Amino acid sequence: MGITIIYNYNIKGWFINQSTALPNPKDENKILLPARSTVIAPGSYSVLELPFWNGASWDILEHPDETKRKALEAAEVARLALLQAEKDEEAERIAIEAQQAVDADNAFKLSVATEINLLKLVDTTDFSKAENVKSFFKAIIKLSPAIERLLT
Repeated sequence: MGITIIYNYNIKGWFINQSTALPNPKDENKILLPARSTVIAPGSYSVLELPFWNGASWDILEHPDETKRKALEAAEVARLALLQAEKDEEAERIAIEAQQAVDADNAFKLSVATEINLLKLVDTTDFSKAENVKSFFKAIIKLSPAIERLLT
């Protein structure tokens, strides 16, 4: 009998290598077939694939290292997406706080300006004339939204 190539796989069924079978010393027409070996060739496969022995034939599957790499890559993409979402959320929170600070600063400036304008109006109005009193109250009515904000 000539040389017989056998194909070895690990306990899980993944192809390991090929080797030469030893002849059976009791029957020279037979070979010794070690455990987790077969004479069936796995066929061709790419570097991203690996033959898997299913008990009767070879299945060409994605290499377990490639599967692991893809899983790790997907986990990293998910982690980065989560970080980006957290950053977006943080950026939105900062923008809201900044706008609130601007609004508060503007409200403060408006209240100071309103107070100054009211003081000027009171200081410069001659209340002995009815027309001036009327103008004073018209000015107060115009300033009433700002005064209302001051009081809240």
